[in-house]
Amino acid sequence: MKKTVINGKRYIALGDFDHLRYNLCKDIYDRYKRDEDGKIHLSETDMARIDAYHCIMAEVMAGEIAAAETPDEIREMHDEMRKEWMRDKYVIVGNDNGQNVFFRKMCGAMNDDGDEQPVFCSKIRLANTYDDHFVATTMAMYLSQNWDLEVKVEPLYLYAMTNNDAKKLLDAIFKKDDSESSVGD
Repeated sequence: MKKTVINGKRYIALGDFDHLRYNLCKDIYDRYKRDEDGKIHLSETDMARIDAYHCIMAEVMAGEIAAAETPDEIREMHDEMRKEWMRDKYVIVGNDNGQNVFFRKMCGAMNDDGDEQPVFCSKIRLANTYDDHFVATTMAMYLSQNWDLEVKVEPLYLYAMTNNDAKKLLDAIFKKDDSESSVGD
């Protein structure tokens, strides 16, 4: 999460903060298995944690939520925060048996040369994201040269975009506007 300092105060992007909240909640849900009815039964402590994360975000967004006239407008705000998190970010992508894996971090475990070991994950939400393409490329080169890994730097949205996001984008690009008339009409 990138922190910006202005006049001695630190700021973070709302999209980054929302993504952090999402990951904290998802980590809790991922620890549970669904019962035969498909329901998850959270402990009281975990329910309280998730409620607290949602309450903090609701408090941060209180003005925008109050100004919204419909639930769809609130959903649109969440979509915009998610897009903000994806915008202008990069990930380092590798391949493990035909499946994309994403660079997460350098682990404290050392190899024989005393270098920390790279850690990759299959979940894009856990990937290390870079705001700066040069920094991502430098890390990818380090991984390639020092660890003999085939990795590449890619825009985050290529992997984080949901099917619904992709459909909306394609519709916006290719959907014929009703006001346009085709040749020969």
